[in-house]
Amino acid sequence: MNIRLIFKLKSLLTEPSTEQVDHIKMLNDLYSEHSSDNDALNPLFQYLFNGIDDLPQLEQKVNWNLDNYNKSRIPFTESFSELKAIIESILNNTNAEHLIELYNSIDEILWNDWDPIGVKGIEPEDARDEYEDYVLSTFQLLIENPDSSQLNDHLHRIEIETIGVLGNDNDRSIVVSKLLALQK
Repeated sequence: MNIRLIFKLKSLLTEPSTEQVDHIKMLNDLYSEHSSDNDALNPLFQYLFNGIDDLPQLEQKVNWNLDNYNKSRIPFTESFSELKAIIESILNNTNAEHLIELYNSIDEILWNDWDPIGVKGIEPEDARDEYEDYVLSTFQLLIENPDSSQLNDHLHRIEIETIGVLGNDNDRSIVVSKLLALQK
């Protein structure tokens, strides 16, 4: 199970009343993307096709009379605990927590130790997502058990080709050591 799928499943655990996640749309999207390649999701798809797939998506709310919209979603809100149990079961039967922890650790290392353009010292809340685009590719490489030169080349390529800086060999070496330590 890949990290993007794990994060999608985790977001489906958000209570429907918050309206932060369009559960119906996301379930339909997951079916479109993974119905033929991931048997572990079959219980989720069975849940979806037990009448949930025909319910209006959150983005369609503006087109509905509010009372009718809320009434139409009652089957979903009443069965949300079932959805939650299915997702938790899927996640528990994978190494999802370990992968999420690894992903988050990579994110922290890239932010705290790599920071090739020095944005960490500039209002961290505004710049915190600066290296997000590089976490996934670094994660994917790290789970393939690279050696230090492969990781170093990966980060150096990002510095030169994507970010447009020369980078610092010493800083990058420290980052590579920390990333490799995550594999143990």
